[in-house]
Amino acid sequence: MKLAVPGSMVRFAEVHPKDDAEVVEQIKGVFDALAAAAPAA
Repeated sequence: MKLAVPGSMVRFAEVHPKDDAEVVEQIKGVFDALAAAAPAA
């Protein structure tokens, strides 16, 4: 799993991460990967 946001220091100074579509999609992908990797309860 990898979350990398190019230019994040500058981007996040101008746009909140929740309002950045690329960041939102990457975070959703990380959560989906975590959910898939977690053992069933």
